[in-house]
Amino acid sequence: MPTIWSDTFLLMALGMGTVFTFLVILIASVTAMSAVIKRLQPPAEDNDSEANIAAVAAIAYQLHHQPVTQYNSTK
Repeated sequence: MPTIWSDTFLLMALGMGTVFTFLVILIASVTAMSAVIKRLQPPAEDNDSEANIAAVAAIAYQLHHQPVTQYNSTK
């Protein structure tokens, strides 16, 4: 009877160890991939000028306040 319990705990530890190892490898690979992508990516441009922000706000306002029209493509 004790061998059944010892085999059970051995199998449980082996399974949990496998999952833990896989998760550690997954986290390490995602972190490494993120570092490589950040290094290869060109620097971002600064497009937050006041003119751009005002233009985007005006477009959003117009789109939000224009009447909704339904198109019937079967005519």
